[in-house]
Amino acid sequence: MATICKACGAEISVGTKFCGLCGTPVEIDAAIELVAEDDETSMVASVDEDNTPIPAIISVPEMAEGDITKGNVKKYVKLAIGLLIVVGIAAIAIYMLKPSNYAKAKGYISISQNDDCVAIITSMGNRIEIEGYLMDNSKSADGTKAIVRVGEKSGSTEYGGIYLITDKAQLIADDIYGYVFSASGDAVAYVKEYASDGTAELWLNSAGKAELITKDLAFSDYSNSAYAISPDGSAIVFITSDNDEHTGLVWNGKESKLGKDIEPLAVSNGAKYIYYTKNDSLYVQTGTSGDIREKLGENVYTFHTNKDLTQIVYNYNSKAYIAKDGNSRESLSGSISSFIIPTGTASTYSNGISIHGLSDFADTFYKNSDNGIVHIDSKYETNSIVKDADTAYLASNGKTLTYLKNDSIYRIDGQDNKATAIKLVDEDVVSFIATADGNEIYYANTDDEIFYQKGTNKSTMVTNDFSIYNSNRGYFLFKGSILYYVSDDELYTSSGERGKAVSGFNYEVKNVNAGMFYLAVTVDDGGDILNYRSVDGQNFIFLSQD
Repeated sequence: MATICKACGAEISVGTKFCGLCGTPVEIDAAIELVAEDDETSMVASVDEDNTPIPAIISVPEMAEGDITKGNVKKYVKLAIGLLIVVGIAAIAIYMLKPSNYAKAKGYISISQNDDCVAIITSMGNRIEIEGYLMDNSKSADGTKAIVRVGEKSGSTEYGGIYLITDKAQLIADDIYGYVFSASGDAVAYVKEYASDGTAELWLNSAGKAELITKDLAFSDYSNSAYAISPDGSAIVFITSDNDEHTGLVWNGKESKLGKDIEPLAVSNGAKYIYYTKNDSLYVQTGTSGDIREKLGENVYTFHTNKDLTQIVYNYNSKAYIAKDGNSRESLSGSISSFIIPTGTASTYSNGISIHGLSDFADTFYKNSDNGIVHIDSKYETNSIVKDADTAYLASNGKTLTYLKNDSIYRIDGQDNKATAIKLVDEDVVSFIATADGNEIYYANTDDEIFYQKGTNKSTMVTNDFSIYNSNRGYFLFKGSILYYVSDDELYTSSGERGKAVSGFNYEVKNVNAGMFYLAVTVDDGGDILNYRSVDGQNFIFLSQD
């Protein structure tokens, strides 16, 4: 006979003290009651600077001389055992509450063209219009800031003005040929004053202050990789041109030379680590002196990094590698297709580099080119979790994986090498989505039905008339838990029960999309396609018309 874990829904055998899937203690209540029988004890549990549990100090009541008898020895032994149980549970609880390896996003900014203006809805729900035509945009990793480049003519690709978007729009500079936004959103490097010899000015705007970095940026030959900015905006690597001679430099308050014929790719905060290519080979250099550098591979122009660029993961010759703290590469398993990160994790992408909001690649997961799920453990060694898996989600605890394989849905503790996957759904599943905490799932089958299921409990039907558009999954979770989908040209929502229609739309609802901070709805008003956004799931703001 088994019980069900209240946290994740997994089956737990009788006599087991902790859930084998999520680690939740089973006997917390009993242990607390044991200590409560005697109020003359005290327990102090704490953590160190890294949030590592420190054993509690156990105080036992003092006994007068001659008080030690067989009866009170049993009493104090029982008391000590009870306290140790609570200390152990407290340590486990503290460990489970350690700050996540993954930094969370804090917002989302919607940007779209609406007639002859750029329409923006900020993370706070403010609607902003900038006259002109959207050329491109870039967002900070946490989603609360953005840069938009706006031109005077539709289809313009030469130059435009750049605006910093927070809860308002602020013009940074006009007549810009290109820019790179820092992952933190605190700085932007931009190019202007393009000259006939192919050079241009490189500027840095940090905290509202503009500073000229160089007048000789080699922009024409290296427009996509002429410069890069650190995540916090404190450092820039770039190329200068002088009579067809190209030189790589780094700036972090002062200028230092990197060498000839260098193409910069990325730079960490404070220019501690600099990534660049030379003769089609990828290098990492430690510091600005150039004395310490490592060759990492050839023809590597795309890679994944942690949030401060002290680690990178990349493919080279169909194999995956990791380089940490400026050191030489170490092999991983297979080749990387994508990382599996929890819903709502901060991230940004620019010029082939994916910056993930994680502190360390230890204890992370990725999908390889064969659709397998691989775990990078604390020693940066890899373990295969499952082969030939389709869609996969990683819960906010950073270890619970839910995935689709052979039309069935499974759940497993990806950090436990001895864990066995639990089959949650055994039928013809077309697609599914897991809540941010990993405890619940919604899935669609071949009969256009959507079901909801918590843990291993019996599933319940949300709808038997689901509409899928444009070959997308067609249903999404708002704030990581609330389902939205379209059926018969109406918008519906569910939190595990039968779907309910969302009122307020007088037109045919054609599509829906959602994330942790936004809900996007597209409607058809007699041939006019209108786009709406909501930051609370109830009040919708008009964004743009296609």
